[in-house]
Amino acid sequence: MRFGIGDNGRVFPGLKGEAFVLDEKADRWVSRGIVMKNCWPYDPPVKMANGNYITGGQDRDGLPVVAISHGEDFSQWDSVLIPWHPGLRPSFAETTVWAEGDHVIALIRGGGNVAWVSESFDGGRNWSVAGPSNYPVPRAKAFLGKLSTGQLYIVSNFRNRDTLVIATGKPGELSVSKMFRIRHGKSEAPRFPGHAKSKQWSYPYASEHDGKLYVVYSIGKEDCGLTVIPVAGLIQQGTK
Repeated sequence: MRFGIGDNGRVFPGLKGEAFVLDEKADRWVSRGIVMKNCWPYDPPVKMANGNYITGGQDRDGLPVVAISHGEDFSQWDSVLIPWHPGLRPSFAETTVWAEGDHVIALIRGGGNVAWVSESFDGGRNWSVAGPSNYPVPRAKAFLGKLSTGQLYIVSNFRNRDTLVIATGKPGELSVSKMFRIRHGKSEAPRFPGHAKSKQWSYPYASEHDGKLYVVYSIGKEDCGLTVIPVAGLIQQGTK
C-alpha cells in the first residue's frame, strides 16, 4: 500500500495498492501496477460463494471499507464503503471480515469501548449500517477468522492495550462465547519516540497451521510478538 500523493483524503490521501509478482528466473519483483484503490486491507482475502474474494480495511478518510476481487483475478479489486451510524465517529476504522457463503460479517474498530458490526448478504456489495455490538474492545484493531474446527474467533485487545485476548464460539455458530487471555500487563517500553506509541500488545493477525494457531502482534509498535496456541485447547462443544 502507498499514500501521500493523489486523491484528497482526511487520513491517507492517494491511498492505493500496487501488486508485485516474483519473477523467479530473474529473482526480482515485477510490478503489475495499481490493483486496488481507496482501501488499506487488513485481512487475507476470504473466498465467497460467488467465487469472489473479500478483505476488510479502512479508506483514505479512515472509514470502514471492503475490497472485492473479480473472481480469481487479484489484479482487479472493487472498494465498497460500509455505512455507519453517526455515533460511531469513525477514526482509523480498521475493519476485519469473515464470509460464510455470501453472508459477510465486518468487525470494525469503533467507539464506546465495543466493536462495531455490519453485515452483507450479497457478497459485500451492500451493507447494513454499522452499529455497536456487545463485544468489549477499545479503539484498537481486531482480527476475525475461523478455525478448522468450525469455530469463529476474534483476536483483540480487551479494555485497553495492556491485554490481548482471543474469543471463540462454538462450531457452526457466527458468534463468540468464551475468551482466553494471550498477553497481559505492560509490554516493554518503546525505544524510540513516535506518534501514538506506548507500551502495548496490539494490531494482531492470526493463521492456523498443523493444529496450532499462530498469533502475531505488535509490541510497543516497534517489535513483533508471536504466541502459538494449540487449537485443541480452544475447542468448545457444539453442533456443526
